[in-house]
Amino acid sequence: MEILRAVGVTTTLFMISLVINAIAGRIIGVNLAVALPAELPWSIWLVAMVSAPLLAVIGTAWYFAKGSVMVTAARGAALGALMIATGIILDCIFILPLKNGTTIMVGYFKAWQYWLTLALLFGACTITGAISFSK
Repeated sequence: MEILRAVGVTTTLFMISLVINAIAGRIIGVNLAVALPAELPWSIWLVAMVSAPLLAVIGTAWYFAKGSVMVTAARGAALGALMIATGIILDCIFILPLKNGTTIMVGYFKAWQYWLTLALLFGACTITGAISFSK
């Protein structure tokens, strides 16, 4: 795995997801900087559950298309695991400094919707690796 490239792709996708979620929050009327995960409307979770796997597919295809890494389901899964780990670290970097940041972050870790979103992301990476651009 080309770790630095994978982290770069992941960080780019993370920033795009922040923009998507910020726009969705404004449209739906939720201030994501202060909202507790348990209080989020289903529509915000739905945005995440649709956008995260879609971005994961785009990122996985981008990563494999431009690199020298052989494309397999296992390597897609490894990329998905790296995306999740990087995403959690970036979530902590952005959320923990907020007022009640620790409470918000713990709330995400307790929310089944958060874990389902990450599972969908992981599955999208694995499937994309399995069927994508065989080299």
